[in-house]
Amino acid sequence: MGKRKILYEVLRPVISSGLRLFHNEFHVFGYENLKGSHIPTIVVANHQNALLDPILCCTVFYEQLHWLTRSDVFKPGIISWILKNINMQPVYRDRDNVDGMRERNEIIFEECYKRLQQGAWISLFPEGTHRGKKALIRPLKKGASRLIVGTFENNQELNHIRIVPVGLEYERLQDPSGNILVRIGEPIVLTKHDYNTANKAIWNNELTNEITEHISSCMLDVPVELDDHYDAVLLIQELFVNMQTDLSWGEANVEFQNWVQTGGINSPLLLEKAAKLKAKEIELQIEERQWRIERKIRWNRLLLQFLLFPLVALGIIIFSPISILTERFVTNKVKDPLFKNSIRIAFKTFLGSLYTLTLAILLSVVFPMNFFAILVALLGLGVLGVRGKMFWKTGLELIKFKSKISVKNELVAAYLDERNSLIQIIKSLRNETNK
Repeated sequence: MGKRKILYEVLRPVISSGLRLFHNEFHVFGYENLKGSHIPTIVVANHQNALLDPILCCTVFYEQLHWLTRSDVFKPGIISWILKNINMQPVYRDRDNVDGMRERNEIIFEECYKRLQQGAWISLFPEGTHRGKKALIRPLKKGASRLIVGTFENNQELNHIRIVPVGLEYERLQDPSGNILVRIGEPIVLTKHDYNTANKAIWNNELTNEITEHISSCMLDVPVELDDHYDAVLLIQELFVNMQTDLSWGEANVEFQNWVQTGGINSPLLLEKAAKLKAKEIELQIEERQWRIERKIRWNRLLLQFLLFPLVALGIIIFSPISILTERFVTNKVKDPLFKNSIRIAFKTFLGSLYTLTLAILLSVVFPMNFFAILVALLGLGVLGVRGKMFWKTGLELIKFKSKISVKNELVAAYLDERNSLIQIIKSLRNETNK
């Protein structure tokens, strides 16, 4: 186990709480694949949602992750200090246009070899960059295989290295409250013997291909031959998930990922029907995922929300300054849409924590009440405000959706017919796969 950074340990529970608070559902699968943590480990994941991706990985793994991060985010001063104290190291790219790029990167990789030998977990996104498009994996860079080769060559006593693949799935990339799935895949265990007896150039390419396959196996990766049907595949995914009424959103998505890998969606009829249904959705301005909303608005939850409404409203009012300040900053200062959600969560989590603490101190001074009792009450109101606001937002979306599909016209009727037909095709194909 490598040396643990104090700042990392302090920030992790705060960020983890924020992620779970501000998203409807948060699912993690595959912890059983982490047995054998004594083996030097490299974590590799798909990269689709900017800063949110490394934040997710850091909150999921107990071990501290040591990230290889693009160098341009290491701004001089406090930012660089913070990044280095949460185990991030700069990697220099051609586009960074810095002197001595190769030598700088060599120093960083030498440090990674040492940390791996000491038991630290190195983590990176081998795609190299995010692209704002889920369900596709880009060709991988050679960083991970370079780490393996260098670690074996620099540590003669080392016999095994493990690569742990991770698949990140977002319900919608830019949704501030959408569901999240993290799936830890089966690790690749490499031995010193395999490396010593291999043709190094061929072995390097084969390893990159193997890493690609392992990451692809724990995410939704639209096959290359279906690239022209990308939107249709995502619609089939939503429909498939909605059909699994006995499974959670995360469990249903894992089932769908596995089905895709068996070639289950490669039916021309299925894809053609999905494309037609997607066109009707666009015309009606609705989404398939909205069919799932009805499950969240059950009578018992609705009754509970009515009973808690005064507390929910109070929580929203008390914490409205943080919400307003955050949204103004994100709207005016954050230009890249993929960074908006991660910045939004960071601001609300850290500013909200400071705001709560400050407010609790002020109230305990003004009123003869116990500080910790006030702090707990404020935290409770904050949680009720956030979750209650999400619930009522979902309720309004359900009302709008129901009003659109309840209209008696030819377009709605055709949409419902197409949807029912597509459901039957999926059921039929699914049954054939399960035989």
